[in-house]
Amino acid sequence: MVVRPGFTWCRVSGNPANVYNEKGIDMSKRSWLILVALTLVLLTLAACSKQPNTGQMAAGDPNKGKQIYDQTCSACHSTGADVKVGPGLKGITARNIKATGKPANEENLRDFIKVGGGQGMPGGLVPDADLPHVIAFLKTL
Repeated sequence: MVVRPGFTWCRVSGNPANVYNEKGIDMSKRSWLILVALTLVLLTLAACSKQPNTGQMAAGDPNKGKQIYDQTCSACHSTGADVKVGPGLKGITARNIKATGKPANEENLRDFIKVGGGQGMPGGLVPDADLPHVIAFLKTL
């Protein structure tokens, strides 16, 4: 490494404050350029790897959704209009979610089932991979 004349020494470490390589490039600037370039590459890769969010869920199987409903949801919800612990789910997709007041479309149902809410509805009972199936079943009610 070649040091340009006129550099100053750092008093604490004894290293020169302005270090240049053999081509006369300030190494501190070079380090920043490399850092910026790597950051831009990583940001570009991250942006390219994301799948576009169309707001649509994968198509679910209502029969599989019924099996999941029977195992996970039926203790608190009926498929009719009658109330158990939670409200009945008949016609749920044609009305608002009672606890949030939001329309019971796929996105809002998915979010509500994942997070829970209302008066005692726990979130996370249905794995993400099974949500399309449960919602497909709810659409049949």
